[in-house]
Order: sequence, then structure tokens, then C-alpha cells
Amino acid sequence: MLCSTLLSGCGESKEGVRHSPSRIDSNTGIEREPKQTLTLDGHTNAVFGVAFSPDGQRLASASEDRTVKVWDVATGQESFTLRGHALHLNSVAFSSDGTRLASAGGGGAIKVWDAATEKELLTLKGHPPLASCVVFSPDGQWLASASYDKTVKIWDAITGQETLTLKGHKGRVWSVVFRPDGQQLASTAHKTVKVWDAVTGKERLTLRGHTNFVINAAFSPDGQRLASASADKSAKVWDAATGKELLTLKGHTGSVNSVAFSSDGQWLASAGHDKMVKVWDATTGKELLTLEGHTDVIWSVTFSPDGQRLASASFDKTVKVWDVMLSDARTQTVNESQAAATAPAKKPDDTVALDETTQPTKESQADAVAAIEELGGKVKFGENNPDKPVVGVDLSRQPVTDAKLEHLKDLTNLQELNLAGTKVTDDGLVHLKGMTNLQTLELSYG
Repeated sequence: MLCSTLLSGCGESKEGVRHSPSRIDSNTGIEREPKQTLTLDGHTNAVFGVAFSPDGQRLASASEDRTVKVWDVATGQESFTLRGHALHLNSVAFSSDGTRLASAGGGGAIKVWDAATEKELLTLKGHPPLASCVVFSPDGQWLASASYDKTVKIWDAITGQETLTLKGHKGRVWSVVFRPDGQQLASTAHKTVKVWDAVTGKERLTLRGHTNFVINAAFSPDGQRLASASADKSAKVWDAATGKELLTLKGHTGSVNSVAFSSDGQWLASAGHDKMVKVWDATTGKELLTLEGHTDVIWSVTFSPDGQRLASASFDKTVKVWDVMLSDARTQTVNESQAAATAPAKKPDDTVALDETTQPTKESQADAVAAIEELGGKVKFGENNPDKPVVGVDLSRQPVTDAKLEHLKDLTNLQELNLAGTKVTDDGLVHLKGMTNLQTLELSYG
């Protein structure tokens, strides 16, 4: 492997690790691009999940290329690659002691690995067709997983035995997260966040307020607040005990796919379809930083344990590590025009609004429609107007294979898709990952 010298003093830096200098926002005096950015290149396809080890020295990433990679955060060098999943990966997590890793993805497979020896310890199955998220409990004794099968499952992280199945969501479950004390967990699906008792499986709260799919959620370190990310282009902060909406953060121009609190609970990071990471004051809702550099959708963002770094995972096949230095940002005065908190939203109706920022071009939509019709499928346009985005596709009982699903990738406003009776397998579902507006997916294929 060759050394790619991008700055003077490259030293032992390896190819695929790039460092870029900081920029200071002229209006706020706050760093809008960190002093140092590591770009971790190594995956051969989109990266969906990213997690810091508890000591902050390692970073794990999960990719559509079916691998988990573990990186040295100080140098940006790849430490090792975990292989064993047959299909794409959506999520990765460290145990609280850093000795194990968990990964989840296509086919509903969940694996637990020894983070030192790289040995596969467990394979858990029970989430067809796809496990969207996996997390360890704070004490490392349990795993929680979310799935497109509309359920959340809790497993014994040592034996692999399934202990609870939580049912109540009306659509695919995008994410799950434990409260820091391990007594409750939150999951996201459709337009809601549900809070559950992690011991009994009883539903405690349902949080409503988003007007489109809720894709991700995160508890504050003290467990008193819960943040959510939605395809409605907003993030919200809630009182985790009462379900009261505290803040709505607006500033992203596309779907918000991920949120994360800093270790002291003062800052909230968000990332999404607009290829940006934003950092907010988690109490006032003021926008503090906007980090730009990714060239495609960002699916996951997380703070380092010390709160001084952020890592983001993107469809551009990279992970970026940002040195955000928020201890310095605390002393800065933020321009009031950047404040992004709004009053709590009115109760939404059941209409899923089209994401205008991610509408395909007329040319790309026309190409997709032509390919669908060539396969014998039918399309449905918004408001039954051919000038509007495609919102429905029926390919049932047509000669559709995994590869041909790629024709649908530009139909980002698709809300209904029927694949019943086709030759599509779980592996082909990766082409649908960016479709955050998708409400109905018929998967009775065979």
C-alpha cells in the first residue's frame, strides 16, 4: 500500500486517509469544518453503520459490501475486516466493555464477534427479511434488534437466546436504542417513536409529531431526553418520561437519517440526505456547526465517548471522522439567524408529503418508468399527474431480478412497491435503502 502525502508531515499516513485544514465561519467564529478530518476509504459500497469503541480508540463501520471494518481512530488505518454475512449490512455496535461487536443486515442475520480475536461468537436469526439495527444493552448482557418485519427483539447476548418480541409498530422498524440505565428502549417506525419496558416488553409511550417516517432515535446520557430523526427533514427532542415535545430542529434540506447526543448531553448531532452533519445546542436548539464533505447521503452519525469527535457513515462508501472541538465552541456567540428551534408542531394528518429536495430529474424518472414498463410493470404518479414523481410501482409476477431493482433507485418518492411473485431476493432489497418515503412493500416473493 502506497503512502498518499496530502499534507506536509504525512509520516505513516496510508492511502485512503486524508487530512484537511479547518475553516472558520466568518459570521460566528465557530469552526464549520474541523481542524482535522479523517476520511476512511476501504469499503467497496455504501456505508450504513458506524460506532466508536467505549475508549474512543477504535471505530467500526458496516457496509453494503457485506463487511464490518474496524479502524484505528488516531491513524485512520484499517485494523481488520470481519466477513461472514451473506448479504448487505445495516448496523454495527460495540459492547460497553469493547470486547464484542454486533452486526445486522440482509436476511435478518445478526452476528456477534470477539473484537480482539475477530472470531464469530453467535449468529442470531429471526428477523426476515432484514434486520435494520442492532444495539447492546449498557451492561452488555442483552442485544436489541429492529427489523422490517415490524418487530423489535431482545436477545441474550451470551447465549443468543431470544427473550422478548415487541409488537405494536405498524410498519418496518428502522432503529432501536436502549436507555442508558438499560430499563427501557425506544424504537422508530412510520411516523412514531415507541418507548418500551426492556424487562417486560410493555409499551410505555408512543411519541407522535413527525409528519414522515422516523428513521432513528437516541437517548441523552442521563436518559431524560429522547431525540428523533425523520424523513420530514426535522429532528425532534422529547421528554423521555412524559413524551412531551421539547424542540423541533429544522435546517436540513432533506431527510434526517440519524441523531446522536454528545457524552455530556449538551450537543446533538444530526445527518441526512443533504450530505451534511449538523451540531445543535440540545437545550436551546441553536445550530452550532455544519460539516460538509460527504458526496452522497449520510446514513449514520455518532459522537466519540469524549464528545470531541464525530464519525459519519455515507453512501459515498466512506466514513469521516471530524474533530469538532465543541469545548471551544461553547465560548462562541452563535448568530441568531442560525437558530433552528421552532415551536412544537401541530398534530399531523396522515398524509406523507413528497420530499421535494430529493425528487428525481425528469430524465431519470422517465428512464425508470420505461424500464418498469418494459418489465411489464405499472407505475402510479403523484396526484395521477405524469409531471409529478412516481409514488407507486407494481411489478408483481413480472420477470424482476435483484439487478433489475436498480432501475428504481432514482424513484426516491416511491411510497408503494409490489414485488409479490417475482424472483427478487433479500440481497436485492439494498436498492431500496434510500427510499425513506416507502410505506407499503409487498415481499411475498418466491
